[in-house]
Amino acid sequence: MPRRPFRVLVGALLLLQAAGCYTHLPAPASVMTGPPSTLRPLRAARLTLRGGPQVTLVDVLVGSDSVSGYSTDSSRTRAAFARDNVVAVETFHFSPIRFLGVVAGVLAGVQVLLQVALANAKP
Repeated sequence: MPRRPFRVLVGALLLLQAAGCYTHLPAPASVMTGPPSTLRPLRAARLTLRGGPQVTLVDVLVGSDSVSGYSTDSSRTRAAFARDNVVAVETFHFSPIRFLGVVAGVLAGVQVLLQVALANAKP
């Protein structure tokens, strides 16, 4: 395999794997139950609405009667949902276990590629 496509393939695999290092975790209970004056904005959150749909927002503010933020698409449209209609709030966190899985997967892949390259190398 020529060097350039090989490097592109490895780079693409690493980028795809890096996305697996993060996960959504439930926001602390105080986000939905605390008094509005003590709440801080969330950088990004995934809301689960009554009925099942999920919405991802950035710059999220949890108020006394609503949860609002901006859409993640290029339009950055503001959206607000009644607090009664929000079933769960999840935030995006780094996952060390997923990170270790990604590292192990990459190392195993590199080892296999090296073995194949050494087996096909001309003496």
